[in-house]
Amino acid sequence: ICEYIIHAYALLYPKTTLYTAVRFGNVLGSRGSVIPTFNRQIDDGGPVTVTHPDMTRYFMSIAEAANLVIHAACMTQNNEIFLLQMGETVKILDIAERMIRLRGLRPYIDIPIEFTGIRPGEKMHEELRHEQESPSETAHPSVFKLNGWPSDFDPNQFLSQVTNLLKNGIAANS
Repeated sequence: ICEYIIHAYALLYPKTTLYTAVRFGNVLGSRGSVIPTFNRQIDDGGPVTVTHPDMTRYFMSIAEAANLVIHAACMTQNNEIFLLQMGETVKILDIAERMIRLRGLRPYIDIPIEFTGIRPGEKMHEELRHEQESPSETAHPSVFKLNGWPSDFDPNQFLSQVTNLLKNGIAANS
């Protein structure tokens, strides 16, 4: 939704601001990262909670993410989505087990691991782009430009729908 909001403003006000979105996976150690949660759970003696044993996500460090976002911002011309090269996916369970071992403890023996189940809307494997979005290379080898905005997108209609949702909630718009 945020990318479409940026797209709408880029179409409506192309001469006032350069609008760009940068898409990437999880940032290790950031506020939304699993690392602080796992650390707290290990400090408390467990259990460490993992959604599903096969769930995977992409990860990068705060420094990597900040550096690549700045590079993408420098390349923008307007109305673009950039995708950062994230490497291979990592199992969340592997991170939990490694963090327990790094403390000199044994997963499942010293610190239990519990599986909480996939929440509504949550995906087993993170997808950073859709099939209809084609990545193209940029001047930076770890930053790609995504192509694929819908040709029939009406920015005024979209922003009106978003405003209506914010005012009235989902039930009123069903």
